[in-house]
Amino acid sequence: SPLSLAARRGDTERVKQLLEDPDVDLNAVDYWSSTPLTYAARNCHIDIVRMMILLTRNGANANARDRSERTAISWAAQAGQADAVDLLLKHGADANLPDRYGSTPLWYALRENEEEIAKKLI
Repeated sequence: SPLSLAARRGDTERVKQLLEDPDVDLNAVDYWSSTPLTYAARNCHIDIVRMMILLTRNGANANARDRSERTAISWAAQAGQADAVDLLLKHGADANLPDRYGSTPLWYALRENEEEIAKKLI
């Protein structure tokens, strides 16, 4: 979707513009079953993660899973995005959801030696 593309690229202005449309699908998935929130977290775009999280009450699913059953918090933990992990946790992300391989956000944080994030996830 245009929102996923803008989120993946980190185009904050385009994301803002698209979010003004009341019909925008915050949970639109692409071929990989990734949502705009997943792309923002995965690509370290904290401003866009923040915008998407603020809209969680309006439909953005903080626990949406991509094709490998990973969530935004899983990608943020792997990328070392402590601020994104904090935001996602505060807005309903489940830190214990494993992906299709049984790996949790905590596992990804530990694999990447992200001790600060690992502590947040325990």
